[in-house]
Amino acid sequence: MKILSILSPVKFGGGERLLLDQGKVLLEKGIEYVIVCLNGSSEFEKFLNQENIKYFNLTDIEFKQTPTRKEYLFLFFKLLPKIFKLRKLIQKEKPNILLSNGFPAVFLVPLSVLFLKVKPKLFYVHHSQKQKENFLIRNIYLWFLRKYEKIIAVSSATTDSLKSVFPEIKEKILTIPNGIDTKRFEIKESKEELRKKLNLPDGILGICVGRLTPFKNQKFLIKVAKEIKRDDFYILIVGDGDEYENLKKEIEKEKLEDRVRLLGFIPSDEIPYYLKASDIFLYPSLKEGFGIVVLEAMAVGLPVVIFKEIYIEEFGNNILVANSEEEFVSYARQLVESKSFREELGSKLKQDVLKLDIRQVAEKYLEVFEK
Repeated sequence: MKILSILSPVKFGGGERLLLDQGKVLLEKGIEYVIVCLNGSSEFEKFLNQENIKYFNLTDIEFKQTPTRKEYLFLFFKLLPKIFKLRKLIQKEKPNILLSNGFPAVFLVPLSVLFLKVKPKLFYVHHSQKQKENFLIRNIYLWFLRKYEKIIAVSSATTDSLKSVFPEIKEKILTIPNGIDTKRFEIKESKEELRKKLNLPDGILGICVGRLTPFKNQKFLIKVAKEIKRDDFYILIVGDGDEYENLKKEIEKEKLEDRVRLLGFIPSDEIPYYLKASDIFLYPSLKEGFGIVVLEAMAVGLPVVIFKEIYIEEFGNNILVANSEEEFVSYARQLVESKSFREELGSKLKQDVLKLDIRQVAEKYLEVFEK
């Protein structure tokens, strides 16, 4: 079996990590796995090279920030003339499976195989909850989705949203949850050793990892630090993005420079060490398809606090889900004040995440492809 997985990568994040881990597992199983990047991503390419995963770039367009819907639409029109290049690549590589990931791959892949005498099987992976569209857009989407053997949703919530918007093809839609390589988070060093190595403070460390964008809502963590008035409680914010300067100014305005620390960009392969060195994972994001970083925090045994807007049942029942800002702060305070509560929740979450190990997830994909 040979699989071409096609996507538009942004800076290396959860989705890119998922495909990287998935590719490693499939290659170990003797399956040919090739990634086609519709646009460039130097960071993603670095990791692909490290893991010896074969890839092609259709263009050298790079996103400098988290792309908006308009920017994705702009990319789609720039890529339209490239479908002939993609078609030639498909003919050259001769895959059995074409796996489209998100927009604009969902449209470009069916167009690239039109009129081919021998067509690979097409599968589509939808990574976020589908919003209702107007009549014209919905029907365009529906036409393209009918070209796929199966539409794979990365969570039960995503599945429900797709079936709600496209009831005509609900028999094509199934759920395969995202996963992580849990072995990456088996770290021998102790929390104390890691803090010394990473130059992190002693005390109770809350951590948040993600791109610094408004919908990730890292600004709210400044409020959490203000509300929980303890000199031994610190919040580490890992990531870069458009909100960096705004967050820095807000932290300085509230005189919280000692307790809320912007660590900036940390390479993906170092993130597990920062998580293991921490005590609590505070993730105030208001919009996610499937928060891979939540699974990563679970894998090192951190208790997790999130808002209900991003909760999905695949996270299990041991995650703390806040219905309001006040409840988020309350959960954070309980975790700060009780070491036994932190350890109890963290231990349960570490067990919960094992069912989402990337090896099990890859097996589910293979079952669908083989059927």
